Amino acid sequence: MWLSEQFCKTTPPEVSGFGEVTISGGKAAAKDADREQRLLPLVSPGGFVWLPDTGDQVLVLREGAPCIIGRIQPEQRELSPGEVMLYAGSGSIRLRKDGTIELTGKVIVNGQVLGGNTNGE
Repeated sequence: MWLSEQFCKTTPPEVSGFGEVTISGGKAAAKDADREQRLLPLVSPGGFVWLPDTGDQVLVLREGAPCIIGRIQPEQRELSPGEVMLYAGSGSIRLRKDGTIELTGKVIVNGQVLGGNTNGE
């Protein structure tokens, strides 16, 4: 009986895991230790659109409806609990808990550059 029970025990497949983006874009591909999955849809919070970059470490849902769920966060950028930051390259929008909105980078509103000079600085 013990022997037959040992043969019946199987490790369930992992439903999700971390992988590295191998093809960026709207239908990305990610590779983990076992395999590469291609044409994966991207899942993000409502009102937020992103495209992973090649080499990004992402969470991949492997079973059911395979997709890329999100990216592993980089080092914290001096955020306080409850704050939100959107960034791409050196530009960012930071929403502070006190209602302050910080913009970093060139700011353009309706085609007009805001700031002290034509470089937006």
